[in-house]
Amino acid sequence: MKDLGWSDVGSWESLLDVLEPDEAGNIVIGGPHLGLATTGSLVHSDHNRRRLVATLGVSDLVIVDTEDVLLVCPRQRAQEVRALVEQLKRQADGEQYL
Repeated sequence: MKDLGWSDVGSWESLLDVLEPDEAGNIVIGGPHLGLATTGSLVHSDHNRRRLVATLGVSDLVIVDTEDVLLVCPRQRAQEVRALVEQLKRQADGEQYL
């Protein structure tokens, strides 16, 4: 892992700046990942789950798989995740996602 120095690691995108990517430029955290022709992506899955995250022919994505949600977004929009969470909280249809 490279020297972290000072960084506000408060977003998924910022992890790409501080963690060492593999040879395809991907960072994989947690559970297993199989990527073919996958580049420049962050893949995070809950390490307590052993479900494989498989990607094919994608690039520059943030993929986060947890027990209650699967998030897939372009890296350049990762900062908008907070707005997505707020929208889910405001939904009036009674459906509980969070």
